[in-house]
Formats: sequence, structure tokens, C-alpha cells
Amino acid sequence: MPELPDRFASLSRTRAPDLWPEIEGLEPGRPIEPSPGRRLVVAVAAFVVAIAGIGLAAVTFGGSRPRVVSGTAETVNGPIYFRVGGADGGSRIESIEADGTGRHVVFPEDSPVHYDRLSFSPDGTRIAFDNFLEGKYGIETADPDGSDIVRLTDGVNDSWASWSPDGTKILFSSTRYDPSIEQCMPGFPHEHGCPTDIYVMDTDGSNVVRLTDDPASEYQPVWSPDGRRIAFARSLGDPQLSHPVIFTMAPDGTEVRQISSADGGSDFWPSWSPDGTQIVFAAIRRENWGIWVVDADGSNENQIFGGVGTGYVNNPVWSPDGSLIAFVGNPSIDDYSPEDALYVMRPNGTDVTPIADAPSIGVAGDIAWQPVQAPAHTVGPITSIPPSTAEVIETFEVGVDVRSVVYGEGSVWVATSNDDGNEGGRIVRIDPGTHEIQADIPVDVIPGWEVGGGAMVVEGGSLWVTGGLKVPGNFDDPGGGVDAAVIRIDASTNRVVQTFNLGGRHGADLTFLDGELWVLLFGDESVNDAIEVVRIDPVTGDVPASYQLDANWAHTLVAADGRLVTAVGGDDAVNVDGRVIEIDPATGAISSVEIPSQSFTPMPVLWRGQVWISTDPGFVRFDVLVEGFPDPPVALAPSFGDCCGFVEADDRGIWFLSPDLEGAGRVLNVFDPATGDATALLTLDEGSPVAMAVAPDSVWILNYEGTLTHVGLG
Repeated sequence: MPELPDRFASLSRTRAPDLWPEIEGLEPGRPIEPSPGRRLVVAVAAFVVAIAGIGLAAVTFGGSRPRVVSGTAETVNGPIYFRVGGADGGSRIESIEADGTGRHVVFPEDSPVHYDRLSFSPDGTRIAFDNFLEGKYGIETADPDGSDIVRLTDGVNDSWASWSPDGTKILFSSTRYDPSIEQCMPGFPHEHGCPTDIYVMDTDGSNVVRLTDDPASEYQPVWSPDGRRIAFARSLGDPQLSHPVIFTMAPDGTEVRQISSADGGSDFWPSWSPDGTQIVFAAIRRENWGIWVVDADGSNENQIFGGVGTGYVNNPVWSPDGSLIAFVGNPSIDDYSPEDALYVMRPNGTDVTPIADAPSIGVAGDIAWQPVQAPAHTVGPITSIPPSTAEVIETFEVGVDVRSVVYGEGSVWVATSNDDGNEGGRIVRIDPGTHEIQADIPVDVIPGWEVGGGAMVVEGGSLWVTGGLKVPGNFDDPGGGVDAAVIRIDASTNRVVQTFNLGGRHGADLTFLDGELWVLLFGDESVNDAIEVVRIDPVTGDVPASYQLDANWAHTLVAADGRLVTAVGGDDAVNVDGRVIEIDPATGAISSVEIPSQSFTPMPVLWRGQVWISTDPGFVRFDVLVEGFPDPPVALAPSFGDCCGFVEADDRGIWFLSPDLEGAGRVLNVFDPATGDATALLTLDEGSPVAMAVAPDSVWILNYEGTLTHVGLG
């Protein structure tokens, strides 16, 4: 067996003009001796893996709208809760399915509650709302059927509750004042009234902490799906609620950023997309109501519904699975009206459908869409249909010695080395619409893979990258040459804001599990050159947990059902056969299952909360809970050739490249696990693929030639 340093030694700069014809005749062999670049790759065997299994870890928030995995279940669309009445009297809460069926009253008007501003817990088992009692708005919670009401606060105007993604905290806004002096909190002019600020508390109402203290009013807070940002509305007028604009901030109230432009009007009522990449909000621009969407970093703001000639629209809320947006209003009347109704539409503003009205009193809004926990391994109704067409938009140059590509924060990110034999390079940020370079960021750490990509994740408004960091000493000296490292690039500033040196030899991949950063890395002599999976504190870089694997080669790390999953090489050859390894951080348990494949090491991808593995005949589902393969692989037709090169996944299916059996090109395909069908979308006649990324309306293929191919989907 070759020594570990050889296993992530670099290939020479000789480039194969086309890897696809080589696959049938290749067998694993000893790696080429290291060259100065020390690229993380296994020579000839790496070519096999490149064609037959290495893919990006499909955990980036960019190209998909993943269903939220919680414990042993995944989140799907439940009923929509909404308020009826309340302008001149009592109000009630009703619920209805998105197709307009199953409407019924949950909280009746004769109950001792004045309902406003609803919010569901992440598991859908509790609902928070405002209740006006004894002259004060307070936050209360209840079961979804209206029972077991618990009052948490008694502020002057406590409202707009929002649960944290882990269900342990509740955000809310309040115009609280200091009761000892019977006036506003210190530092605010009393003549303008008390401004509204944002607070956070435990779900039992304890440990109330104030997060904002700006003289402007701040309200309508809502937690991002990963818990790393809070979106809210801030008044840019006087402390009363005038001319609001959408901002985001860190959970401790710092790092405040303006996200929407307002454009001389008012933006309000933000709601995050389930993948955390976008925020939808209502707005009044130039006296016209509308619903707008903006990327989480403030880019790509665009109106999806409303405008000139459209009436009142408000309170947009994304569905738990990301397939729909609900809102309230009356597109024909430019004001609050007894004819206001509840609508749903597609995220692009099409298929606007009224599903509930309330004659004579109207639908007031305060929408909350209940997340419902369905069995994680039950394939539900298909809400994201795989595309039926694809076309090459353009192939353009992005740099030399390219390594990896990922989509997120409204951009395409490409890692390319300096091609000087060192570990550093550049991260190139590209506008997906114009193909213009938005930023060219010099970095000391880039992914080390020759083929297969990976090692980059967009999460929480940042790009996270793992690879190697050059350190003093020779490569073969203990602790010398290269260490595994992680860098974080703030997407709002395009700057490297953190660098974590992790020791070891090289970072292979990274992912987030329940908001925690985990890194797969090649260990050094301190762990007998074994693969490690380590948890990293994303603020300090500390390593509070580390797991040493009985393996010396691995590539991809994904997170599902509260566990970490990776595939490692076989015992007889680095890239042949292998095992799937599962880590349960809650218990520290590590389990291993043989992969049903005979010629290469497949890599895991994540589809709708399920782990799928690409194998010789096709794809097979890995059941994280029972630590095995419950079903045989879904065999693909011979027309797809050897499955599967460069595997990616999003909510629509599993994407892969296969050799063109009738020519020298590559074929882009999508496999639908719900039906077991695979569709060939497009034959690519130029470029030798290195890595692939999937976006909502496109696929991006990075090529050895230093080019990026933009494939549009329809």
C-alpha cells in the first residue's frame, strides 16, 4: 500500500484531454510521485473515481430547497393558519390546506384571546401568538388545536414571536419601558413615544434579553433556518413604525446589515426561504403594493408580484418545503378591505390562487404555515419536478488549475489555485446571470481535489472552504509542510474573516449539522495517518469533538437525521469498493456498512433528507437510522453507461454525468428517487469535467480547461 503522503500528492500538470474513454480500461494503481503542488488526489485511481462517483457534498444551501430534517423526521407542508377579523372586534384563527380544503376554526372568537402574529415552532407542535389581555399585548403559546394556552410575557406591546430553529428560544418585539420611572428605556426621547425593540427569551418566558437598542423601531423579527441570522424590519423614519426597511443581524444583535432597498417606500414582514438563501417581504414602492424577494446578502432584489394596478398585498410566508408562498390581500383593491382573502403562489409569482375568503370581515392575515413532521424515509408528493429540458448557455474562462464550484448567496463560487506549487489560490465569485466576476478573492486555503470538487459550503451568509494551509517545514517532517484548515469568507464583504488551522494534513470536506460545523480531514502521524471527522467552533476555531475513523481515504461528508455520513476507501485499494461510515455525535457511536459496489468507492449525496449512494448499477438509499441499505440499487438503463460521475443532488433529484456512448462527450442526467426514473437532459461536447454544482434554474460544470459551463434548465 502507498504511504498516506502519496495518497494526497499532486498529479503533474499533464492534463488528460478527455477522461471518459479511459474508464473501462483503468484499474487502481500506485499513485504518481508527489510534485510540488501536492494536490489531494490518488493518481490513476482518482480518474476512476472522477468518472464513477466523486461528487460535491450536496449540503449547500444554494441549489436547492431542502426539507428540514429534525430527529427522525423531515418537514413537509402542513395547513396554513391565518387570522380572520380583529379590526373592530374579536378575531379568530382558522386553518386551511394549501389546496383550499380542510378549512376549520382553531381558535374561536368567543375564547379569551385576541390573536395576532402567529408563529409555529420548528417541529410544528406549538404555536406562538400575541394576545391582548388587560390592556397589554403578551406572547402566548398553545397546541395547534388551540388547547394548553400558556402566557409567557406581559409587555406593553409584545408581539411578532419567532421560534429559533432548534426550538429553544423565541424572538419577539416590544415597546417596553422602565416601570420604576414609568417611561421609555433610558436613551430614547419620550416625546416620540417608546421605540419598539427586539428581544429573545427561552420558550418558557424566562431569560429575556434585549438585542436591539436603536432609537428607530425594530420589529417583525424572524429567525433564519440555520439560526445564524435574524431578519427584521427597522423604521428609517421616526421611532414610530414609518418607512421600514428589511435588515438582518447576528443572533446576539451584532453585524446588522441592510438587506432591502425600500426605494423611497416601505418594506416589511420578512419571511425566509427554507434553504436560507432568500427573503420574501411585502412592500409599498411608489404607492404600489407588491411582494418582493431578495437574496440573503441583499443582492438580486426583485418584485415577484404586484406593482402598478395591483391592490393591497401583505404578509408573505414561505411554505415549509419552499414550493409555495402564501399571502393575504386583495389584488383589485388598494387598501385593507372586507374582501381581503388568503392566496398562494409559486415563488416566482406565478399561479396566484385564492384559497380562503371571509365575506363582510375579510382575512386579516398574520399567516403561519405549520411544518408537519413526516417519516424521513417516506417519499412524499413531488413538489419539485425534475426539469425536462436543458441547454448550454455559455462556456467561459474562469482561471487555471480549477478545483471546485458551488452555488449560494445568489452567486457561483469557483476555487482556483495560483498554479505555483503552493496551497493558496483564489475564490472567484461569479454573477450567474451576466457571468461577470463579482469578486476575485485571494486565499491561503483552497480545496485540494484534482477531480470531484467539494470542500466548499455556503451557509449563514458565508462561504466556508477547507483544504491545506502551508506551514513551515518540509512535507515529510512531523507537523510540517501542510496542515488541514478552514477559511470563512463573508459573502457581504467578499473578505476572508476567519482562518482555522486544524493540524492534520489536509481538509477533505465540510458540512453543517444542526448549526454545527464539521470537517472531514486527512490526519497526520498523531492519529496514525487516519481520517478524522472533527467539530469546529465556527467562532473560535476550537475543536470540541473529534472522531478518528478506521480508514485512510475519504472524500464527502453529509449530514442527515442528526448524524454524519461519509464513504471511505476499501482495504485493498484506495478507490475500490469501500464502506459507508455513520457517526452519531449525540452518543459518539460509529458504525460501518459495506458498500454494494464492486469497482469504485461511491460518494453520498443528500436528497430530501435521505442519503443516497451512487453504485455500479445505479443508486441505492442508505438508511441512516438502521445503518444499512434497505433496498437494492435502482438499476439504470445501459444507455447511461457506467454510473455515475460527479454526483450532486437537490430537492428535484440526483444529478450526474455519464459518458456519451455514441461520442466523446458527456451527458447530463437527473435521477428522480421518487419514481426510480433517470432522464438524459443534454450532451456536452466540450470540456473535461472537474466538478459540478446545481442551482435553482441551472447546472454549473467546472472543466479542466479552466472553463465553466452554464447549463440552463427548463
